[in-house]
Amino acid sequence: MIVERLAGELRDDELRVLFDSVEKLHANFYHGFLDKEGFDLRRSRALALINKLKEYINRHRSV
Repeated sequence: MIVERLAGELRDDELRVLFDSVEKLHANFYHGFLDKEGFDLRRSRALALINKLKEYINRHRSV
């Protein structure tokens, strides 16, 4: 999986943790098991993952 590879190359385990939260949100879309607090936590982590990936892309565009 690309996130696993990227986390390994960057030595950034936080990518794995953030992606796990995104997977939980995806599962919740189909099964609706998260309460508002759990959903909000994972939503903020999903946004953190997006920002982290944007930073990575922007750093590598200029190289």
